Amino acid sequence: MQWADRWPANVAFYSSLFTAHCSLPFMQMNKERIKYISITTGLAVFILWATAQLFVIAAADIYDCIGLRKLESKEYESAKSYFARSVSLAGSDSDRQMHYAESLYAVAGRATNGEAELTLLQGTMQAYKKATQLNPREGNAWLGLAQTYWWMSKFSGQENKGKEVESFFQRALATDPNNGKFLYAVVDYYLSMSKPDQSTNYVTRLACVYPYAWDDLRSHPAWSGAVQDRFIEGLKIAAANPMTDFSALAILAGMAAEAKDWDQAATWMEQLIRKAGGRGQIAYRYYLDLGCYLLKSGRAAEAKRAFLLGLSHSENRNETLTNLLPRFEGSKALDLYLELAGSTASFDAGVLSSLPLICGKAALFITGDLEIAEGYFQQALQTRETAAPHRYLAEIAMKRKDWDKAELESHRAAMLDPRDSYLHFLLACSLEEQKRYMAALEAIGLAIQYAQRPNESYYAMQGRLFWDIKDYPAVIQAYESARQLSPRTIGYPREIAQAYKILKDYAAAERYYLIALGVDPANGQMIEELQAVRTQKMQGGSGK
Repeated sequence: MQWADRWPANVAFYSSLFTAHCSLPFMQMNKERIKYISITTGLAVFILWATAQLFVIAAADIYDCIGLRKLESKEYESAKSYFARSVSLAGSDSDRQMHYAESLYAVAGRATNGEAELTLLQGTMQAYKKATQLNPREGNAWLGLAQTYWWMSKFSGQENKGKEVESFFQRALATDPNNGKFLYAVVDYYLSMSKPDQSTNYVTRLACVYPYAWDDLRSHPAWSGAVQDRFIEGLKIAAANPMTDFSALAILAGMAAEAKDWDQAATWMEQLIRKAGGRGQIAYRYYLDLGCYLLKSGRAAEAKRAFLLGLSHSENRNETLTNLLPRFEGSKALDLYLELAGSTASFDAGVLSSLPLICGKAALFITGDLEIAEGYFQQALQTRETAAPHRYLAEIAMKRKDWDKAELESHRAAMLDPRDSYLHFLLACSLEEQKRYMAALEAIGLAIQYAQRPNESYYAMQGRLFWDIKDYPAVIQAYESARQLSPRTIGYPREIAQAYKILKDYAAAERYYLIALGVDPANGQMIEELQAVRTQKMQGGSGK
């Protein structure tokens, strides 16, 4: 018989149980039924308790998840609130205690006074301690405790906290000796505490497991040649490890290049290419880097071979050839570049069709030879008229101060590609030089209209042109647009102030001079102009 079927009998039984006042005869007569009800009632209570616990844990999990999202979005106060609710419901979980500690630590970083900061750090310390007690094998908790004690030791009266920092770092490393994050934190600690000798072993270990730590450590104030040598030792070990060889060899090559040891840089890069198998997208950039190192070391024939191997693996050789131009800067190796372009054109139809344009840009960039560049751009136009050759011909004309030719070429380029804002800007520049201000304003207006994102230099030019036609309200509007895009440029608020001064709105002029001085408070010229405006204002000028 099920419990539901027994319900009327059980109700009657309960009634008789109470009326009998639990008398001994009654208990003896009904002992089996009492035993049954005790078991079922206990089971029901247990189920209710277990269900309640599940709800509590679920609520704690929800608060914890929300807190993590808030922490990720840097809403630290809100994250702290959610984590506090989570640990209040289920504080026996080390991860929840760690999350709470992390939020407290982050809020402490935004504290506005030392007392509030220390209070938050004390809460951080307690939360991390609970986390380590709940799970002594959680290295991140020991790391957080070490960093919290280190921070607290900088407060007056808390200096003794510094004595335990190293031991906490060691506890973190004991849980995972090759953890890059833990090793980086230890190295940072020793360097920051002016203990470079104690850091060297950890520096080598760090380079072995996490070569990319170099990107951050190199800028550390306490970084030295001796410490760097130990880091290089670790990189060489990492270069023999299949897990870290690519990153280690790339960094070793980069370090040698920074030291202008081009032969050593090339040696490291050749090893990296061999690791990559010498083929495919993963290798093509390495070949280009190798070509650069060989070019700078004067090994032109080897450089050409490396560049061609890189180009052969590139998916977009036109773009790759363009991106190579800055690497040839200062080399005067125009002939080598032209050979590369010609060789690539032999197996890439896209490069072949734009070869004159590529060669013209190379002549402009590598040697600055306007005659050679002009010849290539004219050749490109004979093949197919596009905006690009006209653009470069306009730039060449501007270098020669041939404003009529610059106007003609930039105008033609803008007609062929009317949505390219830079072409309208070039046209505006050539027209400005001819003092054709209204036409120049129309051109710069189109440049502003078609710019993919607001460009401060376009607005600055527009403001300059409005000065030329004495449209002072328009001057103010144009330079204000430029100032919004570049608030630290002192010239923009000064131009606006001078326009307001001409309009006799001395109050507005004073306001913009003060904005300019906010950028450069010691600017003597700006101070003098501000005083002059204030004098005019006091002498009865307009005080709008």
